[in-house]
Amino acid sequence: TLFRSDWRAGQPINLAQAQLTGNGLSLNLAGTIAESAFDGTIALDARSISPFSALASRELKGALDLKARGTVSPVGGGFDLTIDGKGDGLGIGTPAADALLTGQTRLTGRVARGEQGLITDQLRILNEQLDAAANGRIATGSADFNFNLSLADLGLVSEQAGGRLTAQGRAVGANKDIKLTFDALVPDGTAAGKTLRDARL
Repeated sequence: TLFRSDWRAGQPINLAQAQLTGNGLSLNLAGTIAESAFDGTIALDARSISPFSALASRELKGALDLKARGTVSPVGGGFDLTIDGKGDGLGIGTPAADALLTGQTRLTGRVARGEQGLITDQLRILNEQLDAAANGRIATGSADFNFNLSLADLGLVSEQAGGRLTAQGRAVGANKDIKLTFDALVPDGTAAGKTLRDARL
C-alpha cells in the first residue's frame, strides 16, 4: 500500500498517488478530493473480480483491467467516468449474460449517474459474441436513449433460437410519457424449430 498526498487547510486534497495491492489486485488513484468527491484517474487490474461479489450482490468472476478518468462521489453514489478496459472470462451470475461475456471483452466510453439520471456516451461492450453500444439519458419518468446491438448467435441466450441478430432501439419522452421503438433483424436463423429468413421483430 502506497499513499502520497498534499493538503492545506481550506484547499482540496491533492492525491499524487494512492496504491493498493494484494491478492491479485492492484488499484491506483491519482487526482484531487474536494467536498467528498474524487476527481482524477483510476486504474484497476484484478486477476479476479470475485472479491467484489458481495458489493454487487451477485456472483462475479473473471479478470479485469480497467482505466477510468472522471469524478466519483461516494456519499451520494454519483459518478461521471470515461472508461477504457478489457476483461477476460467475465461473469455476473446470469447464464445468458455470462455466455455473451465469454473470452476477452473490451469496454469503452462514458457512463455517469447523478441528478439527471443515468447517462451513457459512446458506451460500448465488444467481443466475439456481442457488440453493444448505448448513448443517451434515462431518469425517473423521462428518457432520451438509444442503443445498437449485434449478437453473433441467438443460441447463446436461448436454446430455442439460433442465428445472428442485429437490433436497435430508442426510448424518448418526459413526464412518464415515454415512447419506445425497437427493430431487430435475423437474416438467417431458427426459432422454436422454425426457419427464419430476413425475419424482423
